[in-house]
Amino acid sequence: MSIWKQIKEVSATGTATVRLPYLVPGEYSKLKVTQCKTIQSVRSPGKLFFVVDFEVLDSDTDLKEAAWLVDLSYGEVALRDVKGFASSIMPQVEITEEVMQQIESPDQPASGILVSATASSKITQSGGTFTKVVFRPFAGEGEVVGLA
Repeated sequence: MSIWKQIKEVSATGTATVRLPYLVPGEYSKLKVTQCKTIQSVRSPGKLFFVVDFEVLDSDTDLKEAAWLVDLSYGEVALRDVKGFASSIMPQVEITEEVMQQIESPDQPASGILVSATASSKITQSGGTFTKVVFRPFAGEGEVVGLA
């Protein structure tokens, strides 16, 4: 069974080895997707993460490259976050299991797509913090804004 089997049913709204710094709180008006993939955690075998690598083209941070990752062990909550991202790169497409498999395929069809995002710090119920990222389609003129 694919991990994306239930992606169609959820509404749109991490620790593995990732070489890029994570997106930090800030406004990202222009991010270029460089890669989308699912990886297994090195520290917790069997735990999966959905990872998107970006080139940061315009933001109020000092980052030049960054990664966003979602711990897929959080089930529907994680799928909502992933669907929010997928919807921002494919705003005219219903996000399904097959679409998610295409996004992370070796062809990397999302590579080069531009998106915008807002990242903010949130406090967990246990008192920890995490960075919540909300993606939206890039609204620039004359640019590649999403997959069809």
